[in-house]
Amino acid sequence: MFRLALVFLFISNLLPAQDFNINYYPLRNYKIDSLGLEKIALGFDTISCFKRVKGKDKKKYCIKAINDIKEGLIFSNKYDQLMKADTLTAYFQKRIDQVKAANRDLLNYPFTLFILRTGEPNASNLGSGVIYLNLELISRLNPEEVTYVLCHEMAHDVKKHVVLGIAKSAELYIGKEYKKSEEKIDKQKYNTLKQRKELETRIYAQYTKHSRALELEADSLGLVFYMNAGGTLATAVHTEIKLDSVDQPYFKNSIDIKKHFDFPEYPFDTLLLQNQTTSNIGNRVVFSIPDSLKTHPDCSTRAKVLSRIKIASSGASASKIADYDVQKRSVFEILEMHIADEKYDEALFYALELLEQYPENLFLKASVCNCLYEIHNAQVKHTFSKSVDFPGKDYPSNFNMLLTFLQNSNSRIILKTFNGYFDKNLKNIVNDPYVGYVSSLKAVLEHPEKKENAGDEYIRTYGSNYYSELLKKKFPKKNEDKKKK
Repeated sequence: MFRLALVFLFISNLLPAQDFNINYYPLRNYKIDSLGLEKIALGFDTISCFKRVKGKDKKKYCIKAINDIKEGLIFSNKYDQLMKADTLTAYFQKRIDQVKAANRDLLNYPFTLFILRTGEPNASNLGSGVIYLNLELISRLNPEEVTYVLCHEMAHDVKKHVVLGIAKSAELYIGKEYKKSEEKIDKQKYNTLKQRKELETRIYAQYTKHSRALELEADSLGLVFYMNAGGTLATAVHTEIKLDSVDQPYFKNSIDIKKHFDFPEYPFDTLLLQNQTTSNIGNRVVFSIPDSLKTHPDCSTRAKVLSRIKIASSGASASKIADYDVQKRSVFEILEMHIADEKYDEALFYALELLEQYPENLFLKASVCNCLYEIHNAQVKHTFSKSVDFPGKDYPSNFNMLLTFLQNSNSRIILKTFNGYFDKNLKNIVNDPYVGYVSSLKAVLEHPEKKENAGDEYIRTYGSNYYSELLKKKFPKKNEDKKKK
């Protein structure tokens, strides 16, 4: 039984202040070291489903599923998707540690938090105490609401729901019923595709029924953890309701593209915004599934269930230090994430939208130039479709408007837009490393014969840093190219 404790939850401000009106300095060197990751990954080797499944094939299935989770963790870290050694992750790890301190039965659980750099507003438990908190979710909820979500994921781990889910999956997909149904379909001459689809839907429905039950259990136990640490039932219920619409577009206002890209020497052509269409064409397809087949119950339903639970509050209150600051940081980090992932259409969209709130922010202005350069570069190299999507019915109208502008603009237009925006906003800025990087890109466009020296020239002014390494990779010297080959 988890005891209720009278605890004052205090979260210290781990995040140094930034003035978002002036600039933003992205989080760097956030990856966990290889030894630390290896130690955490070894924890998955101790997870076993053997007590819950019978049969050699089912056990092999479980071993593979657990190993896939472990490999997924290593893969995500390899490709810079996991944040661990940074102040933002430390902030929420501190909240987890405070929840542990408020719940005596959690003290021996080694919870490890990673922030996952992804645009999906979600959180997940991988088992073995590992919790993913997605960057996008931080931008949608305040830290107190995020803490409730973390308690929910901690409850998943305590109840070993990952193991139960894998065991249930093995039972359904390696079980006799599934094999018999498959054999029966294989003997049929006609309508096999339809029958196979019906079988998959039936089996998946059984799995989701099981998964939804686990979600409700995690809600209930997570609520106990949360309220022991000073949280309130009202906040938990409000969070569940908020989660119901958390996947709606973050930015709802339209962008005045002409305002940003209209210059005396190169007036903006409004024809570039015409013929906006929404179609099924697109590189990133959004799928929707009926609620009956979702692994998580409808959030409004979960909120109603929570509101009926009777738990006495501990009477403590959680600190609200830096709440809004945390959300702001996450939005800026999502922009930086899109640039790193080479999704320059989404990065440009975020930069322009944020400029509506912070019109003098140097990081945002430099990001606009950075994206325009990369989009121009993609057009020249005929890789434009990898960086810029088509307008689509699954995208909000404000993003579609930007996509229409980009799709209607050729490389000459984008280049003039880049030069015009730089001259208007960044030309006279000195001593800013990011602006210096963009200045180097502009210099290479004007004098391509000097591109090999771009990195060295940058270092002379700004020293060796993240951007100097980017320039060296982007414009390697010929002898270095030969060494690589």
